[in-house]
Amino acid sequence: MDPNLVLYGVAGGLAAVLFGVVLIFLVLRMPTGNQAMRDIAAAIQEGASAYLNRQYTVIAIIGVIIAVVIGFAISWTTAASGFVFLALLLAGEGFLLSQDVDGVTRTRPVVIKGSAGDP
Repeated sequence: MDPNLVLYGVAGGLAAVLFGVVLIFLVLRMPTGNQAMRDIAAAIQEGASAYLNRQYTVIAIIGVIIAVVIGFAISWTTAASGFVFLALLLAGEGFLLSQDVDGVTRTRPVVIKGSAGDP
């Protein structure tokens, strides 16, 4: 296997992350809509945040138990540490997905304005 293939994969992944960061900044520069949209978005964000906090608490407890079992049953250095690393990555992904409400709040007014034919 060509060792450059791994570098191409890493470069492609970094390019995708950079593209995502650029899109985040572009979306965050958009207006947040009228007061009713902001109130609804705040209520959704509050509910989603409460749900995620509860979910992460339960999942963290279960994750620690599973990591300890894997550590004793298989290996602390490879299996358990890999499990914990993956769990942290997935938790980070969940946090990023929770930010979706803010993006929808900012893009909805643009869609409404565009579909009405306003310039």
